[in-house]
Amino acid sequence: MPNLALSPAEVARLPLFQSARARRMLMPEDGADHARTIADTVRDAWLTTNGGAGIEVAIGTTAILAILPVIDPDAAALAGRIAALSPATVTELLDRAWQRLWWQQPDIVDRARPLRAWLDAPQAWQQHGALVAAQTCIRTGLLELASDHERAVSGDVLGRLLQQLRGHADKQSRGEFHTPAGVTDFMAEVFDVAGTVTDWSIGEPAAGSGAMWRAIARHMVTAGEDPAKKCWIGAEIDPLAAAVLAANSVIWRLGPDVLIAAADALATRDSGLGRAAEERAASFARRDAALVLVREATGRPGHP
Repeated sequence: MPNLALSPAEVARLPLFQSARARRMLMPEDGADHARTIADTVRDAWLTTNGGAGIEVAIGTTAILAILPVIDPDAAALAGRIAALSPATVTELLDRAWQRLWWQQPDIVDRARPLRAWLDAPQAWQQHGALVAAQTCIRTGLLELASDHERAVSGDVLGRLLQQLRGHADKQSRGEFHTPAGVTDFMAEVFDVAGTVTDWSIGEPAAGSGAMWRAIARHMVTAGEDPAKKCWIGAEIDPLAAAVLAANSVIWRLGPDVLIAAADALATRDSGLGRAAEERAASFARRDAALVLVREATGRPGHP
């Protein structure tokens, strides 16, 4: 496979890596178009570099880079430094970013494990592919898109990337068909969730990567409402799609009250939500136990 990764010297010479202004000048005016451009460009780079192998590396890299501006508002200013990292160092950065998110939302990171499991012992081709994906995300303005809440909920970068990287036959065998964004946006306007009481819950029995969630969140943001004030509940039978849904819940800033079941909602009595609630409680228990150890070891109240 060809080597598409740019060297630090090449990164330093290209304005798209060094200047947020240069990236913004090339960003499509419409957020949905921008999301499609990012997903399609990452897809092309990944297929050229690795064919159809290891799609979780491409999606997982894109996911945590899109999450970076959520957990660190200054992340976009580090674009050039991130793009100039070595393959081994960029995967270390990705792993640490997932770890940082784990301290805040352990249940979401545990549900997203299919996107990050490869980081436990990354192989050389995965590290190289992650660098290519990261550089592609940066030069196409992913950090800028994710930094802007209204722009971030305009499209689904991860969902489109998942669709693009999975073969048509594979999607058919899973019964995986995604509702067009135009349909979900129209449905969100009809439901008018922004006009309901603040404790209203949004449920989705076949959530996929979150098409309906995104549409509702976009409608709320446009109406000046905060999606984090809602309770988001979803079930998705495909573990990788459920992992994407978990990552999207952070990118779209849906808040801490998110429950995702990796289960067949039609074949499970409670749509798998009972087990999902137990898994979420266990995630927070592990996090809290780790916090106790940190406090005992350092004498500090916070996480590392």
